[in-house]
Amino acid sequence: RMAMSTLTPPVVARYARWPIASTPRSRSDGPASSGRVSRVTAAPARRWAPSPGSRSRKFGTGPRAAPAPSASIAPADGFVPAIDAMRDTAGPTSFISPAAASTAATRLSDPIADVAVDAWSVTGGTTLGAKFAGVETKLFQAGLLPYLVYLYFLGKDEARTPAASNFGARFLLLFVFATIPAGIVAKTRYGDILANVDVLHGTSESLLTVSNFLFAFGFATALADAAADEGGDSGDESGDTLLTRRMSAPAALALLVGAAGAGSFALALGAQTAGLGPALHEPSNALSVPTWAVHVSSVTEWAIAMRLIHAHADVSGNKNWRNVSLAMTPFLASGLCACTFHLFYNSPSVSALVPLQALLTLLGNCACGVAAWSVVKEGEAMKADETMKTDESKHRVPPRVTSRSSFDWAPEPNAASVLKLAAWSTIGAAGVKYGELLCGTFFLEPTYGKALAVVAAPTATWSAVVFGSSGSVSFLSGLSMDKVKSFGRAGTIAYVIVELGFWAVAFPVAFGWYRVAEGTWLDLSDPADKARLFGVGAVFVNGVRALVPLRLAAALALAPYVESA
Repeated sequence: RMAMSTLTPPVVARYARWPIASTPRSRSDGPASSGRVSRVTAAPARRWAPSPGSRSRKFGTGPRAAPAPSASIAPADGFVPAIDAMRDTAGPTSFISPAAASTAATRLSDPIADVAVDAWSVTGGTTLGAKFAGVETKLFQAGLLPYLVYLYFLGKDEARTPAASNFGARFLLLFVFATIPAGIVAKTRYGDILANVDVLHGTSESLLTVSNFLFAFGFATALADAAADEGGDSGDESGDTLLTRRMSAPAALALLVGAAGAGSFALALGAQTAGLGPALHEPSNALSVPTWAVHVSSVTEWAIAMRLIHAHADVSGNKNWRNVSLAMTPFLASGLCACTFHLFYNSPSVSALVPLQALLTLLGNCACGVAAWSVVKEGEAMKADETMKTDESKHRVPPRVTSRSSFDWAPEPNAASVLKLAAWSTIGAAGVKYGELLCGTFFLEPTYGKALAVVAAPTATWSAVVFGSSGSVSFLSGLSMDKVKSFGRAGTIAYVIVELGFWAVAFPVAFGWYRVAEGTWLDLSDPADKARLFGVGAVFVNGVRALVPLRLAAALALAPYVESA
């Protein structure tokens, strides 16, 4: 299935002779005479397997061949263009009228059709209407500036960011810009969104894995160095084996790519030889094992980096690194939004997950920018204290290197840890790809309730692991209203400013996302919308509650400036 906005003139011409007997089921934004269709009701999810001889969009295949007029109603390649919805409704014996084909072609001139060459957009007019078409692209673009601010502060000497982590954060820009031509090629050459063109999708996403791996590896190396300094290790590695010997970042990256790549391709070849996909009736637009391995690896690396950075705050003495760890949480949820969209086979029924992903990315970019600034400010204070030549009472207590046992979970920068990550990514990819097919129709009948639960559960669980561990009690206890009140009137004013700003953004975003997800604004005069409001409200309240620590942290950061003013 594919939104109407992704139809290109060759696609329309190709399907202009397909059968039609009636118009598609739709909900109009206005009177029927307006001709503005904002939502085409999707057919129930079906398990489709590639037919013999069909050209799948997996690794190593060319563009999708045009189906013959005598083909089955359900295309073998696993998605139905919007104009095919008419054919599904009509059956194989009638034909699309010239007027219907003309209408489809006319829609290409609408503003909605502009997203046909929008690299990042997966939403179109049939779901969101012209007003919200391609909203995810605007959000992704808006997040670029705060990310550049984040990179600026991350690279300051006062931050003392590990070299590999600094390079990994900058390498992300290559991933961002690589998805632009990949997305354009997917839509112009294959007539589909990037997520459904596996070879382009997997290749571009692999750059994200490189970025996340280097980012996490740098902080793992910093923790290992701190532990070595504490134990008086002279750096002699004569007793280390090949697996436990310290590795450089480039060597570790090469090992990960080689091991994970070989393993995932071997599993994919074995599953293909055994005919596992067709046997389980897997939709042909499902991600391949190598592409799933890229996603599993990326999310895992980012999650580990959150915990490594949190421990690095104690090791380095710069407690504000904890702010960076906290600010990374929206990015984790953003990555899980993308994976959840793929879990539901990139269904247009849950396409609003992509604008949600973009919104979380924007939030994460802004939060990381502020957090990196706080790291630099604390670093400047530490540097000033280190150079002071006054009496001992004015010296800052030197950074306390915690015992290695407090972060013995942290992966070592050696081959053993890299191979564990490669094995986890490969096996996890196969488990996700074929395991979800054993869940009945859960992932074949997508709903936003299911999708949001899949995103929220692991995000909340891992946040509890990172910020709720024994080593983080002091951090969490510091994020309280009592701490805000300790600043007196300045704390109260700072908290009010943060809350006003938060709710001024939260309510419009919540209502806007409802419009994106449902295709219509919330109508309280409609009993169905009233009932739906309770479910949406529960999700909103839980989301707001989860952001309480972030709001308290913002108030605590603002309070000293209010006090000085």
